[in-house]
Order: sequence, then structure tokens, then C-alpha cells
Amino acid sequence: MLDVNQWLTLFVGLSGVLSSAVIAVLAYSLNRQAHRAQADRAISESYNRLVDFRTEHPEVMRLSRLWKLHRFTTIYTEASEEAESWIHYYTYVELGVSFVNAVLYGQKTHLLDRHAYEGHYEPLVKLILTEHHPFFVSLLPASPYISSYIKNFIADQERKGWSWGDRHLALVEMISKTS
Repeated sequence: MLDVNQWLTLFVGLSGVLSSAVIAVLAYSLNRQAHRAQADRAISESYNRLVDFRTEHPEVMRLSRLWKLHRFTTIYTEASEEAESWIHYYTYVELGVSFVNAVLYGQKTHLLDRHAYEGHYEPLVKLILTEHHPFFVSLLPASPYISSYIKNFIADQERKGWSWGDRHLALVEMISKTS
């Protein structure tokens, strides 16, 4: 039989373990919330940069359907107005890639709420990748310059029946009809 001191020691020990566990769970939860808020800010800032750039350089919107791999030569070797337009387009794609990677990383690491991802971010990712399909297809499938997040997303969507080429053409047609 335990005496009062032993019971008290046992109670204090168990209280310490339980309070440490509660504090650890709270710290983990707060840390996770901070990471989610940081990921959300990074994604929002990335998208805002993309929209701001598109506003400053509206020509990038018409160039997406004209991309061919040889445009890299134009970007890296020529000094002309055409080269400057393609440099702007390439910069726009890079901003889009940054946004897409941030979203896909947030989704993969569960830093994005599932409903926000499926309802808001995933359609934007599809739109950006569809809009710039000629750029991505010129580099895929073996490109070391496209992240595994994007490669996996593209492949997953294709397995689900999404045809990037058909969707790109439909987007171009829709734009052509409205202009």
C-alpha cells in the first residue's frame, strides 16, 4: 500500500506528464496554424505578383498560344522588341510556375484547407497550366526544369481525363470568339 507521500509524488509526476503533453499539443497546433497562415500569405502574394505583372504587360496574354521552344533562342540571344515581349512572357510564366508550385506544395503538405484548394486554388492551377500548355509541353516530359509537383499534377489530371492540349485549344477558341 502506498503512503500519502508516494501518492502525492505519483500525482505530481502524472500531472507533469499530462501538462507537458497538453502544452506540446497546443504548441504543435499553434505552429501548424502559423505555417498555414504563412503558406496562405505566400500563395496570395505570388498570385498578386502574377496579376500585377499581367496588368503591366498585357501582351503576355496573347503570347501563350504562340510559344515554341525556339523562343528560348530569341530570349537569350536577341535584343529587339520581339525579344523583350518574349522575355516578358517568360517572366509571366515563371511567376505562374511560382504560384502553381506554392499551391501544390501547400496541398501536398496539408497546409491548404481541402475546400479552399478544391474550390479556389485547383481551378486556378488548371487555368494557368492550360493557358501555358505550349510552354510546358515544349519542356515535358523529361525536363529537369519543371518541378515534380507540376509534373505529378499534370500526370494525375491526365489520368483523370483532363486533356491539356484540348483544353488549351478550347480556351484559345473561347478567347477568339469573344474578341
